[in-house]
Amino acid sequence: MEKAAQLGFILEHIPIGLAVNHMDSGEVLFVNKRFSEIYGWPVNEILDIDSFFEKVYPDPIFREQIKSRILADIHSGQPERMAWDNIPISTQSGQRKIVSARNIPMDQQRLIISTVWDNTEDNLKLISLFQERNLLRTLIDIIPDYIFIKDREGKFIVNNAANVELLGDRTENDSLGKTVFDYFPKDLAQQYMEDDLLIIDQADSIWNKEEKIFDAKGNEKWINTTKVPLFNSENTITGLIGISRDITAEKIREFNLKYRSKLLSAITVISHQLFSNEDWKVILPYCLEKIGETISADRVYYFESFKKPEAPEKIFSRQVSEWTNGKVSVQLENQDFQALELKQYHEFWNLAINQKPFSCLTRELTGATRDLFAEQDILSFIVIPIFLKGEFFGFVGCDACHQERIWTEEEIAFLQSIASNISIAAQRKVHLDELLNLNKQLKKTITDLKFSNQELEQFAYVASHDLQEPLRMISSFLTLIEKKYNDRLDEKGKQYIHYAVDGSKRMKTIIMDLLEYSRAGRLEYPKEKVNLNVLIEEISELFTKSITDSQAEIIYNDLPILQIQKIPIRQVFFNLIGNSLKYKKENPPPKIQIKALESETEWEFIVSDNGIGIAQEYRSRVFNLFQRLHHREEIDGSGLGLSLCKKIIENQGGMIWLVSETDVGTQVHFTLPK
Repeated sequence: MEKAAQLGFILEHIPIGLAVNHMDSGEVLFVNKRFSEIYGWPVNEILDIDSFFEKVYPDPIFREQIKSRILADIHSGQPERMAWDNIPISTQSGQRKIVSARNIPMDQQRLIISTVWDNTEDNLKLISLFQERNLLRTLIDIIPDYIFIKDREGKFIVNNAANVELLGDRTENDSLGKTVFDYFPKDLAQQYMEDDLLIIDQADSIWNKEEKIFDAKGNEKWINTTKVPLFNSENTITGLIGISRDITAEKIREFNLKYRSKLLSAITVISHQLFSNEDWKVILPYCLEKIGETISADRVYYFESFKKPEAPEKIFSRQVSEWTNGKVSVQLENQDFQALELKQYHEFWNLAINQKPFSCLTRELTGATRDLFAEQDILSFIVIPIFLKGEFFGFVGCDACHQERIWTEEEIAFLQSIASNISIAAQRKVHLDELLNLNKQLKKTITDLKFSNQELEQFAYVASHDLQEPLRMISSFLTLIEKKYNDRLDEKGKQYIHYAVDGSKRMKTIIMDLLEYSRAGRLEYPKEKVNLNVLIEEISELFTKSITDSQAEIIYNDLPILQIQKIPIRQVFFNLIGNSLKYKKENPPPKIQIKALESETEWEFIVSDNGIGIAQEYRSRVFNLFQRLHHREEIDGSGLGLSLCKKIIENQGGMIWLVSETDVGTQVHFTLPK
């Protein structure tokens, strides 16, 4: 604060005018008292650039000329154009003065330092020049950037305080007359000198060049450097002036960002490889190589745990895969690493069982763990445990053998992510193996079931034929008895014969329905284009007598044309329409309506009627075999119709359900996928 106050006092009282403007906005940041005195205007009236030109240069023609010249010179960025000598001005009182001015651009800070002195008296000019030098010296020494001036031979002739410290000298005088070869390695110094000669010999400039340097303590730094030629009053290049800014922190952030991106990219590649191969161990060598190249490890390896039958209480580990950069020994065939008893290495084991990484410098270890790593010339390492279903499964590790290395948090997180993906891939392989075994069992079961179904189908055909023959014979003989002995039978006898014949007919119907049910889903029917309007019309003709007797009405409009298996779907509509005609009320006459609703993936059909409906307690049973809700004397049937519909629709990949209310009617819904 004291130094700043002193500087402020100096700037305010130096005998030359001084102003500091923002290069982009033109805002006046500082104007000293002398600046106001020289121009003869109060400070508050010349803070604005346009107002300044208007007051100081009252002649509009001259004002535009001088304004254009000054602004053009400033925008050129050429220091030699930013000096104006013997410029006439007017003060507030109308007095005319002759002044000279110099502008000093500071591109990094986006500032322009303007100095002005009154040439009206010769001695004032000399004082102003002297004070300007001291002012500039003060300014460059308090700037934290590295500022320097070199002569044509590349020797330092000016160094600000920051650059003196960078070079490692105590005072500026210690650095004067020296070149970059006195401070930097030969290859870097040669590069710096080539840049300097380009500027001096070709009047070129270098802007914002990023360079690597080493300070006096050997620390690597990155700087952003600008160098421009230095001209004398005769417009001859006498050397160069340069300014450098320390951007080391920015470069470190940039490097870290790129490194994190590299780690994320490697995780993506490794994960894809692990999950795109059924057996993750096949791709494991590639994954270890990718890990090693990404984090510049000397060796990367994978160990898998196992137990010996003779010692089930112990956990052993063996090396399964390894990658090296070719500069370290290969340990994959080392027999000592084929049965490591992990609990002997307690530093590792205590962390591993808690699913924590084990990272250490070998020299910090003791006992068996130190010996294990030291014998491989490992200086530092990191080991990440892998767990599968909550059990220790193995570990992946990385070694540094040429220099000690502290693994960063990003690298640890990277390796933990890889270990997690290995665990997932291993779990996936276990599931695939289990699924493969299940598939084998399922194939065997399907084969056995197919054979069993074939036997059942054969049995169904034989049984239906063999059962129908005795029934036909019973029915025929009972009919013959009734005809032959009709005059001898009383009403009771005739009734018994009627019951027996009717029972045989119903048994035949049940047998045929069972045969039809057993066939459903096993016979493959070709798909064909079916107009459902025509199909319903054909089914309606089969029910002509029932429709006429009951005065029933079947309503269907705009049903779709579908590519389906016609025979089983025809059976479904036949059964549903038949049920609606069968389970009707006395009044009003039956009204059957068929609708089709289309969605993105399926068709839904609704067959509704106004019949007797189904009570709530029976709705869950209607799709079961032989489920009859009425006495046979009331309504005839075998109880297989809806069961057969359910089997057909489900074999087609659809669903079937119903909505019903007693004495109101029933809606049967079923779907067919597109």
